Amino acid sequence: MNLKTTIVPGLVAVAAVAGTAAMASASTAHQPHAPAVTVHASTLVTGHPDSGGNGNWATDTMVRDLTITKTGGHQGDYTFQATVRDTGGFRTDRGAYTPNQGKPYTGDKIRGQVSGRLAGQADYTFTASKLPSTSRNAGVPGVVRGPVSGDRATGLWYEQAFPAGTTFGGAGIGNWSWGYTGPTCKSYVTVTRNHHKVKVAVYTRQHWTDSLAGDGGQLKKDGNITGRC
Repeated sequence: MNLKTTIVPGLVAVAAVAGTAAMASASTAHQPHAPAVTVHASTLVTGHPDSGGNGNWATDTMVRDLTITKTGGHQGDYTFQATVRDTGGFRTDRGAYTPNQGKPYTGDKIRGQVSGRLAGQADYTFTASKLPSTSRNAGVPGVVRGPVSGDRATGLWYEQAFPAGTTFGGAGIGNWSWGYTGPTCKSYVTVTRNHHKVKVAVYTRQHWTDSLAGDGGQLKKDGNITGRC
């Protein structure tokens, strides 16, 4: 993800959620001096180019769920926590650089086009001069086609739930992590059974973790999506 009509695994549920995304409405609780406590919004994102260590490497289709909770403050200076959660799938871009370009993957390119699943989230703490919108889906679009960028970038996603003219402060995005699961690979190892050497099939799945703690998915331990095995 990297501060992130194709059929991909696991998107049957995504399509079902997408059908209700546009019908979602802001959920608010009303109390004296605290008219907006928690707000939810859901967005279907399609055709989002996913970036890695050396440019875009895949195209994503996912549902992005936003939750914003008011934690304190007063009129004109409220404090909030928020979370963005993504679930969906990706399809690799043929010939692109693999998402992990750290050692020992530097210069590696994706072999063919394969599909996989993705899931991840980002957490935020921030201040705002106004309360979140109470309009349908908290004013956040129910569907976004193309790049999640500009004023809709992941780092600023929560700002869409607030009225125009809101002033923001605080730390903004904090911890974030996305996990990607690619194709299953088959290999063979030789083992000894009853004093005879035999070949045994071993199945593994390609994984890549793009996270703040993992230097943006560029460490060896983060794995990689290489495409075809």
